[in-house]
Order: sequence, then C-alpha cells, then structure tokens
Amino acid sequence: PHPRVAREALDSALYPRAREFLETIEKSGRAVLNFVHLKPGVWVDVIGTKEKDGYLFIIVDRSRDYRKERARDILFQIISVFRFLSFLEEKGVPDVKKTLKKIVTKIKDVLGVDAVVLYLGETKEKMHFVVSSGMRKEKFLREVGEKEVGNVINTRHTGTSYAKGKYYLHLPLLIENELIGVLSIGKKTPFNQEDTHFILSLLPYLSLLFYHLVLLRKEQKFGEDLDRMVKEKTYYLEVLYNITREIGYTLHYRDLASFLLGSLRLLFNYEVAACILDMEGKIEVMVKHNTRIPLSAQKDFISLLKKAVKESMGRDVTEQELNMGFSPEFVSDIRKKIPIRSFFYLPIATEKKLIGIVALGSTHPHAFSEREILTFRTIVSHAAYSIEKLHGIIERERRKLASILEHLEDALFHVSTNGDFLFMNSKGKKVLEEIPKEKILSYAENVFRTGISIDREIELENGKTYRILGYPVPEEESAIVVLRDITEEVAMKKELLKAEKLSTLASMAASVTHELNNPLTTIMGMSEYLLQEELPPRLKDILEKIYEAAKRSKKIVTNLLQFAYPKSTELSSVDLNEIANTVYELRRYEFKNNNVALILETHPEPVRVKGDVTQLEQLLINLVNNAMEAIVMDGRPSGKVWIRTYPEKNCGILEVEDNGPGIPRSIMDRIFDPFFTTKPVGKGTGLGLSIVYKIVKDHNGKIKVHSIPGKGTKFTVSIPLMREEVKEKKGRMEDVALSGRKILVIDDEEGIRMTLKMILEKLGCQVSTAGDVGEGMLLLDKDKYDLILCDIKMPGISGIEFYDLILQRYPEYTRRIVFLTGDVVSAETKAFLERTRRPTLKKPFSIQELKEFIKRGMK
Repeated sequence: PHPRVAREALDSALYPRAREFLETIEKSGRAVLNFVHLKPGVWVDVIGTKEKDGYLFIIVDRSRDYRKERARDILFQIISVFRFLSFLEEKGVPDVKKTLKKIVTKIKDVLGVDAVVLYLGETKEKMHFVVSSGMRKEKFLREVGEKEVGNVINTRHTGTSYAKGKYYLHLPLLIENELIGVLSIGKKTPFNQEDTHFILSLLPYLSLLFYHLVLLRKEQKFGEDLDRMVKEKTYYLEVLYNITREIGYTLHYRDLASFLLGSLRLLFNYEVAACILDMEGKIEVMVKHNTRIPLSAQKDFISLLKKAVKESMGRDVTEQELNMGFSPEFVSDIRKKIPIRSFFYLPIATEKKLIGIVALGSTHPHAFSEREILTFRTIVSHAAYSIEKLHGIIERERRKLASILEHLEDALFHVSTNGDFLFMNSKGKKVLEEIPKEKILSYAENVFRTGISIDREIELENGKTYRILGYPVPEEESAIVVLRDITEEVAMKKELLKAEKLSTLASMAASVTHELNNPLTTIMGMSEYLLQEELPPRLKDILEKIYEAAKRSKKIVTNLLQFAYPKSTELSSVDLNEIANTVYELRRYEFKNNNVALILETHPEPVRVKGDVTQLEQLLINLVNNAMEAIVMDGRPSGKVWIRTYPEKNCGILEVEDNGPGIPRSIMDRIFDPFFTTKPVGKGTGLGLSIVYKIVKDHNGKIKVHSIPGKGTKFTVSIPLMREEVKEKKGRMEDVALSGRKILVIDDEEGIRMTLKMILEKLGCQVSTAGDVGEGMLLLDKDKYDLILCDIKMPGISGIEFYDLILQRYPEYTRRIVFLTGDVVSAETKAFLERTRRPTLKKPFSIQELKEFIKRGMK
C-alpha cells in the first residue's frame, strides 16, 4: 500500500548483496533473503523471481516472527558454545576468558545492541569485570561506572540507566536465587517493553551458561567430569530448546500437557508423571507411567493430585508455593499411598493464580538432582507462560466470536445434552417469541440421538418459513442449532417458478396464437364475405353468429398475447374504459366458473389518463383476482364484483367493489406490505397489493380502501386526467381505385389465399395466388403486379427471405410489398418490420381493415 516505503525497503535489503542476489535469480530463477534488518524493530523477507520483462520482488514483513527466530538462534548459539567447550576439552584446557568473549560477542550480535558487559562473582566484594563487547572496560567505567552494577548486586533486580547517548539494561544472573553475575546491555535507542520481556525470558539460559563457565573458571581442570557435564548440558539444552519451541507453537491445553510429559521423559528417569490442568472449571488429566507401578497406585496418585488441584484452584499462590510446591503433609500422604521413593512436583500458575500441577515420581531414592530440579522449574515456568499466552488468545478469540455470533442474522442456540441453553444470540431470543423453547430442544435432541447434522425447513402458522440446521459438538457434549428465516427466499423462489411458468405460457401462447390466427382469418373473411350476399334470413343469422364468435376469438387471442408479452413502460393517453373492457373480457370466463358475477360499469365517455396500458391492466387484474378469491374462500353463494370507471374532478377513477367478507381492521395497515398475506400457505405470495400500490405511485395516483367486515370491500384508484387531449390528426386518405389492380397473394394457407382472392376480386382487383415463395417468384418472372401481399411465416422460404430475394432481383418491387402475419411477438419478426418499415396487417382482419390496408399499400 506504500510504494515509497517498499522501494526504500528493497534498496536497503538488496544494496549490500544485490549482485549475488541477482546472480542467484539468473541461475535458479528464484532467490530468498530471510530476516533482513531494515531499521530498529523492522525485519523482512525478500523473495525475488525472474520474469519476462525484468525481476519481481516480494517483500514480507517478518518483524513479529523475528523474536522467535532470535530466541532459537540464541539457544543454538549457547548449544554451539557447549559443543565448542567439549571440543576444546579433547584438545586440552580451554581458555575460559576467550570463550566468554565469544559468548558475549554472540549475545551482542544476536540481540542487535551496541555494547555488552559481563561481571562475574558471588558477592559485591568478589564481583569483577570479566569481559565486554562493543565497549572497553575503561570507557564503561568512565561513562557508566560501577554504581548501577552495585545496585543490581544489592537489590538483585533489573536496573536501567542512561549515559553518553546510550540506554543501559543491567540484568542479575541468578542460579537458584544465588547471584553469580551482572550482564549490562547498552544501545542507542530505549528498550521497549517487548525487548525487555524478550531479554528477560532468555536470562535463565544465559545464567545457566555463565554459571557453568564460572565453575570451569574456578576449577581450571577438565577431565572426564567436564566431558560428561558438557555433553549432558548440550543434550539438556537441545531438549530444552525443542520443548520451548513446541510449547510456544501449541494451541491446545491437552496437546501442551501431553507434549510436556513426553519431553520430561527425555530428561528425567521417572516411573510416573502427571499434568493436571483446570481450564475453565474442566479438569484435564494427562499421565505417563511405568508398568512397575500398580494400576491401583496410579489411580490413587491421580486422585490425590486432582484433589489438591481442586482445593487450591483459582486462589492466589504465594512465592514459596511457586518455588517449593504444596505442603509437606500432602507429600507425606502421597508417599504413604504410592510405592515411590522420590517425588517432586511444581504448581502451574498464571498471574499467581493456580491452574494446575506437574508431578514426577520414581521408585528410586534421590532420583532427581538439583540440576534436574532447576531444569524442571525452567520448563514448568515456560509452560505456565505459554498457557497464560494461550489463555489470552482464547479469550480474545472468544470475545470476537461472541461479537460475531451476536450480530448474525440467523438465530443461533448452543444446547447441552441436559437441555440447557449454553448460549443464544439476540436473534435467537426474538425467535423464541415465535417458536416454543421445547421445539428448539427437540431439534438438539435429534442431533444428540443420531450424532449427525440435520437440515430441514418448517413453516409457521404466521406464514414465516425457517431453515433448521443442527450440528453435533462431541468434544463438549452439546449441539449447535441454527434457525434461518427464509420466508423471502421461499417467496422469491415461488415467484421465479411463477415467472418460469409464465415464460412457458408465453412461448406456448405465441405458437398457439399464430396457429389460431390463420384459421380465424379464413373464418372471419369468408363469413363476412358471405354476409354481404343475398342470403335467407336463417342462414344469414347463422353466419352472423359465426362472424361474432370469430371476432370474440380474435379478442381472446389478442388479450392472451398482451398478457403473456406485456409491453415496456410507456406513459401515454390511456382510456380507463378500454382497460376495464380488456380485463373484463380476459377474466369473466374464470369468474363464471367460480360462480362469481363480474359486472362492468364504464363511463359513457372516454376517461383518459396518462398511464401505461400494461401496468394499469396488471393493477386491475390483481384487484379483481383478490376480490374473487376472497369471495370463493368465504364460500358465498352469490358473489359479485363490480368494475367501474368515471371521471371525478381532475382524476380518472378505477373502482373495484365486492360483496365478500371484508378486511379486518387489525390488518388494514399492513395489506400493502410486501409478502403480507392472509391466504393459506401456498395460496398466495403477498405481493399482489404491493404491486398495485407501486403502480399507483408510479402514475402519481392515490388508492383508497373502504371495507366493512362481513359486507365487502371497495378499492378506489384515482389517476390524474390528461390535461390536454391530444387528438391524432389523420390526413384524409385519398380514394385509391382498386378496380383493375393486379395483386399477387403469397400464403401457405389455402383458406387464406381463397379468402383474399374472393374479397379482392369483389373489390375489382385481378388476383394471382401462390402457395410458397418459389411459385410466387415464377409468377413475378411472367407478369407485373401493382402490389404483393405476402405472409411472413411460411415453411421453406419465409417472407423475410422473400423480401431479400426481391431486393436483389426486383428492387423496384420492394416498395410494392406489404405483409400479413399472425406472429407479432417473435424478436425476428419485430426486427424485420422495424428494419423494412413496410405496412403490415395482423391476422385475423375484417374486410374493411383489408380494404384500407390495400389502399395504403397502393398509395
């Protein structure tokens, strides 16, 4: 995020070794620099790779990890020093002072400080300067002086000072509370809390190292004892390093206890070892034992330790208890019941609160030496520190998790096998107001019984739907139950399914209407043609009924297409009477089937408003559907629904009234809310009236509801009238003579060809017909025509392809082609008509419509 900082870091990291780093990348394609020191407290890794157009460098901040790496490095350096001493012993008597000089230099380099000064001795009088690195003795005495060293010797506590631009940290070196020396560390910047804590954590190891060197300095004699001691200490420190590293990485109490006891086996000769921890009231017991101790004795051993832990757990621990363990009476009780000759134990405490105990037992007398006990204490103190750190991490994560769970949208319950709620979030408390507590517990019981997760859905009486998720938590003998409100999701799925069905209906409607329009054209055309002839009254009456039935079928097909393929929102002048008539024709058949009367009462004059035809039809359909469903559900034998239109002041009124059961006053304020419904589950989505409300608002209108329970409901929608009636000025079409005009009709339906030929010939035209495009092209090759009347959808070559052929062979005819079509919804047909802008007559049509269409085409 900070390119300038990254650039500085890259320059600083690569400058001393750029050539070597780039050569490595060229050879192997990749190179890595670990823990490059940029500035105080900042350490990074640099990763470089070869790319096509240069080098890619990735810089990773490793400052947090560096402390662990420094600790490991120091421990390895200490181990290497012990090995070095072992090597010197084989060659002869080592130079202890040079060895100390090397150790102090290593400490200075690893800690990254400017000066390290070492004093060794048993008392203030015997304490003397031994060795230093980064500062000579004379300069240290002149700038700092031995006063601060004397204060540390007297108090045995860490001291600090500042002199000549450097900050000093004076550290006491203690072995079993005995002072063996003082280590002074100086640098130009102040020691922060993290640095101080880190150095203090290493102090026991440094004290142990200098202590052994002091012994070497005293004796000045190396032999078999020195060889054994050095090798033993090297082994101890290697094991100690591994223990420290693993304990620092462990993130579970049980794993920590198990690893601790396993590691002690490498250092101590014991028959039984136990680690007992009380973590949040739960006793964790880990035991390592030898078969020489009877099983009953092992049980007694664990029982006594658990009793001691429970009695003392959580209380403040004194310094004496931290150092010496529990009371002598407790030790005596242990020895009476268990066949052990040596027994040692230490409490584990964090912030001086007892949380556990580690105990070692052996059947051999005097099995644990003072050095082993010292090592044991060091290990246990590190374990206590790691447990304290682990406890802090767990607490932070617990608080973070609790905050996350509290703000979840889902209701969450943590239930024990006893039926107790261990945890529930705020959403869970609200859900308990809708779902009984026993119901939640039954879900948890199902998880306990089967031991597997559950996933199901439930529907409540109030219409809400919940998804139930249950998960077992075996390690805590509990279960997690989650309730997710999916009411809206279920409603949306139903709406999607409804939309898919509507899409299928629309596709089917397009196909059906195209197939119906062709025979309807023949029926309407021939019946109207015959009605113009002199016929007997009875036959004429039959033909009129046929013609009216065909016109009604045409209207049904038109309404079906309009419902399946609604137009996009277009605000224009709309007659509410036409809206009412359209919906009346569309819905009256279903009303009749449900024994509900649909009554239409429109105003004698047009009631024009500025609106969208499709949306207003949807509004009226929703209102009349709700009225019919309410009457049917109520079981009324003589249900009625009225549709009324009329003007009132500056508004057009659309009114729907029914004599149904009415709307209860208690829910009147919620009827327009999305997803609110009083219908049974599965019978409604609760979106109908919300859609009505939105359409009214989109038209700058208002909606009122008046309902009397038991008598009926009336919805009154008012929409502003058009301010100025814009009447379409139609130019007077000049009379175009059709007599003698030559017209070519191309249509694959024989009935339509025959109908058109009969009608056009009666109008005086000369008509040729063709059943397909190929036949039509042959006729065009032989003769000339004033007008070509062509169907758009035909098998083989369509009307669209026919137009392209005419454009190539007879371009003069492109202005003489007009089209007939029963398909008005397909994208291909719409695009073609918009591109060519040729006149089009929709099937079916009347003779007058055909006559006007032919004249327009001729013109």
